[in-house]
Amino acid sequence: MSMSKPILAAVLLLCGAATVHAQGPSDPDPVFSQVTPAYAGQVSLFCLPNGLGDPLTQAFAFGGQQVDARVRFQAMNAQNMPIVGLPVERMWLENLAGNLYLCPPNPLRFASVASMPTDPAGITEFTGPIFAGGYTGPGQPLQVFVEWASGLVVPIPPNLNISLNSPDLNGDGVVNLGDVVIFTQDFFGPYNYRSDFYWDGVLNLSDVARMSQGLNTVCP
Repeated sequence: MSMSKPILAAVLLLCGAATVHAQGPSDPDPVFSQVTPAYAGQVSLFCLPNGLGDPLTQAFAFGGQQVDARVRFQAMNAQNMPIVGLPVERMWLENLAGNLYLCPPNPLRFASVASMPTDPAGITEFTGPIFAGGYTGPGQPLQVFVEWASGLVVPIPPNLNISLNSPDLNGDGVVNLGDVVIFTQDFFGPYNYRSDFYWDGVLNLSDVARMSQGLNTVCP
């Protein structure tokens, strides 16, 4: 899902233009819909532009322990009724404050969408992996975003304690020499989360191996 939709939604809300977008029975309501993370603590997710990074079910808690950080989403409309069969491309994870780069959508794949349409109870899950580069950090949480039938994009609370990093350190959708230069600076300089791919508070050979794993990967 492109970066422009949530930004456009924010502009519409600030300008008061969102009132022209009538909420329909297939539009998730931000009050009644529910977002529930499987893991309550802060986690870090290793991403690659080609989608071959770690799934949310294998995110890292601090120290390098892998945990299941999938996100459950129940889509409820304004009448507090479940929305059945909501398409995956209308539900995704995104962050607006950090340096995250979600790969542009194509007909076969969307960057960070739900794993399946909503079931008869209106429920789906985000399990990853995410097709992405760049990074987010503390204070730059992910949220579930939904697109109404009218095209308005609406965030669903709460914020999620999920940070992302990727060998695509400059967030241009490809891992190349420019990213290696940034990683080298981080490796020999002060600690920087963006290059700590195992999230243990130190940059070492484990992170070098993951940097190498990402070389030459690109958004599909």
